[in-house]
Amino acid sequence: MNRILVTCMAVMVLCAQLPAGTASGAEAMKLVYAASLYADEKGTGLSRPDGAGCAGGNVLVVADTGNGRLLNYVYQQNVFRFTGEVKLPELTAPSKVQITSKGEILALDEKQRRIVRVSREGALLGVIAPTGLPANAAAMTPRSFAVDAGDRLYVLDIGADRIVVLEPTGAFVRAIAYPAEHGFLSDVAVDAGGTVFALDTVQARVFSAASNAPALTPLSPPLREHLRFPTSITVDEKGSLWVVDRNGGVLVVLDRSGNLQARYLDHGWRDGQLRYPSQACVTAEGTLFIADRENHRVQVFTVVR
Repeated sequence: MNRILVTCMAVMVLCAQLPAGTASGAEAMKLVYAASLYADEKGTGLSRPDGAGCAGGNVLVVADTGNGRLLNYVYQQNVFRFTGEVKLPELTAPSKVQITSKGEILALDEKQRRIVRVSREGALLGVIAPTGLPANAAAMTPRSFAVDAGDRLYVLDIGADRIVVLEPTGAFVRAIAYPAEHGFLSDVAVDAGGTVFALDTVQARVFSAASNAPALTPLSPPLREHLRFPTSITVDEKGSLWVVDRNGGVLVVLDRSGNLQARYLDHGWRDGQLRYPSQACVTAEGTLFIADRENHRVQVFTVVR
């Protein structure tokens, strides 16, 4: 077995932290700390990992941003099994990553502001080049993106205040307009039914758009009491929304209606604490991965419902 630098704990149960009087249908849900990944199989430490994308079977792709590479793993029984490294001149600063239904990897280069497609084996498959964009906004500046079950891309375009929906080939499908009143939208997610969710960092709230809706509308109220500077959102197979608070070092869980369900973790360097985390993802098996950027690691938790 390849040597991976990892710390593991048998059981650290992290219960939801909710203010008095908060109703929650997920009060019994807990996070159990499982492991942390600090280095690759050669002992090279992670450097400011900004992305953690996952898929069924606990397949994990880490955007090791500071080292300019992607690392591929399968996580089983608290062990990270290394399956390959991706390092390409077309992808010098990978940040958010997603895995398609075909097992291909899509990664956003945060410096070059483009989405790169690679195979699990590390071969370059191309750069997403949108075609057929509306003439009044023919360029695209991606801040983040999500992928649906059919591998369509939902690109948060901060250059034109919209979410651009693309076919896997890059062909334009439609645009989803920003809400009338908003702060800075920093991330996007999409569920199995095609509902789109967008995270507003400034307002600390979530907007949504049903499948084929033309614009985002408010889903949650402002959550400033619980979030300081949220920057990442993902949706699991149960429909729960997981919001990562970069500055506060916490995770907040909302239901599909935008109601607060739970609040986990806090700021720090110990196991189960976060320092300026970025992307999180949840697998069908109930494994939660978090790119714990300033602790230079990826943390793993088991979601117990």
